[in-house]
Amino acid sequence: MPNLVTHAYITTEVFPMATPDMIMGSTLPDFAGMFKDYRASTFLLSQYALTSELKQGIGFHTATDQVFDLLPLRNQLLADCRSDSARQLPLLDKKVAGVLANIGTDILMDVPILENQKGQNIYDDLKIAVLSGRTALAETFTPSFTELVQRFFATDRPYQYRDTTWLTEMLQRRFYKRNPRLSFPDELCSGVADMLQRQLGRIRQHSQVLLTQTIDTLK
Repeated sequence: MPNLVTHAYITTEVFPMATPDMIMGSTLPDFAGMFKDYRASTFLLSQYALTSELKQGIGFHTATDQVFDLLPLRNQLLADCRSDSARQLPLLDKKVAGVLANIGTDILMDVPILENQKGQNIYDDLKIAVLSGRTALAETFTPSFTELVQRFFATDRPYQYRDTTWLTEMLQRRFYKRNPRLSFPDELCSGVADMLQRQLGRIRQHSQVLLTQTIDTLK
């Protein structure tokens, strides 16, 4: 799931004594995916000399995805989003609608987390650690990758996700770079943004249950 705040939140809840590097590690696979999309080049975390804490975080990211992706409630949310798309956006390709439901749902999980104080504190702590150099990020990875991660936090990118018009435009660009066949035309952007807004409403209603189920399984 490409939702870095959610990963940081779950990691901190399962491992209350987690170091900044472990929490950073739990977000790195998603940053690697972002780098691949933006730079159109493969980025393999395994090719770098990772600290044990970064490795632990990366491994926990994978474990978290495996649990979260199998939750019946998450799958119901995906089905609801696909049904919404079929009703309201009949011109949107079904495969694209499925990808939007999947990635959009995961990204939008960050929004309600940042609407509560605990989530804000976890995000702020990681942001400060990254921007003040208290992680192994710069000494481990290339300057261009480090810059991408630092810019993500410096611009508070996750707070923009609640604006589904902005999110739709971002996804349209990323889909085109990843696979032009997965992109969607400009004339559908307004409808997609509305669909994602309705999905955000459903996620706000169920996010705490999703988080609790994931955390309890991983503990």
